[in-house]
Amino acid sequence: MLKKYKLTLIVIATLVGCAITAGIGYLYFDSPLYGKKEAFVYIDGDLSFNYINGNIIDTTEQETTYEFSITNTAIIPYYYNLIIEDAKGDNATFEVKSNRKGFQTIKRNYPSDTLRYGATIKIDGGETHSYTFTIRQEQNNQITGKLVVELEKEMNTFANMILKNNIANMAPATKASLEIATENEGLIETTDDTGTCYYFRGAVTNNYVSFANYTWRIVKINGDGTVKLILDDVINNNTQFYSEAYDLTFQTSNLYQILQEWYQTNLKEYDSTIANAKYCTDANIENSDYATKTRLYTDHDPIFHCLGQTETLKIGLLTADELALAGATNTEDNKEFYLKNDNIQSSWWSMSPASIDQEEYRFIEISQNGRLNNGTLGNLFRGARPVINIVKRVTVTGTGTMNDPYVVNTL
Repeated sequence: MLKKYKLTLIVIATLVGCAITAGIGYLYFDSPLYGKKEAFVYIDGDLSFNYINGNIIDTTEQETTYEFSITNTAIIPYYYNLIIEDAKGDNATFEVKSNRKGFQTIKRNYPSDTLRYGATIKIDGGETHSYTFTIRQEQNNQITGKLVVELEKEMNTFANMILKNNIANMAPATKASLEIATENEGLIETTDDTGTCYYFRGAVTNNYVSFANYTWRIVKINGDGTVKLILDDVINNNTQFYSEAYDLTFQTSNLYQILQEWYQTNLKEYDSTIANAKYCTDANIENSDYATKTRLYTDHDPIFHCLGQTETLKIGLLTADELALAGATNTEDNKEFYLKNDNIQSSWWSMSPASIDQEEYRFIEISQNGRLNNGTLGNLFRGARPVINIVKRVTVTGTGTMNDPYVVNTL
């Protein structure tokens, strides 16, 4: 009897040990840090992640699709980023689709290093976001990487606070570049060159920012999670875009030199808080008109994607597309949208060329009454409104109103 009892205890102990070992193995097996090609599910608090095809990219096929989803079982919202880690491969593209309402398909070249392919995304309580990630190539090259869903731990990052305080609309109430936006159309979701982005349009009253002892207005949350700001004033009413031979390289312009000098005097001590960002010149030309002018005034199709050359800078200007998406047109004054400031008594430059005639460049500017023009000679004098981008990891306080602006906690 005693032997049978001891034998039973040994069997039970063995089974418990196996169960513990299996449980520990399962925890590591289902960890987001445990790369696998097979399907797996893991739980992180109120969020569950289901990688139907695993999250390890390793293929030589001409087309390979990976499916995954995120479910929020809580009442409160969460925020997350979509990232490709350790991406390697040549001559391939990828496409991301989702069941998220209003989601716009993302198509890009497959990268050679880590890449965020969406801005910080909000998932409300009870929601499930499903994605398909497809890689295509004409060759049979080795394509590798890892799909990662990264939770935002800092819920008060600048981008997250903007998303928290606004409901993102899937489309504007008025047609950009065809109709002026005189009402508060709020925050609108779309895409740019780095992923899902969000921009303000119309008579917005909660996009004020206090930074570096100046007042700024939020233009957009960029696809990479940085936040684009424009000064709520001009720094100089008498700036020329250029005065001598000029080849549309913004960094060689007179205007950039003025912006750079202002940066060195007023923003240099905040350098770590300001991102190196790509500013778009869009020097594509047909006949004598540049693509921006055709896109805005003929096709009425402004975009955040840059179809021309970009320059990586700490400070720059808004493009004419960004002005149109904010609420301006070339056919009507707009004295109501958030870029109209009664204290600005001059027209001011955009970064976009309009046309060229006998080697004289004309640029799209915006009048003091909020109307885009058809092209002003770059050697004339106009105002300059600096534009900067705040790095992703910065946190803020405030709600964005004039009396309670977002205050940037500098790094």
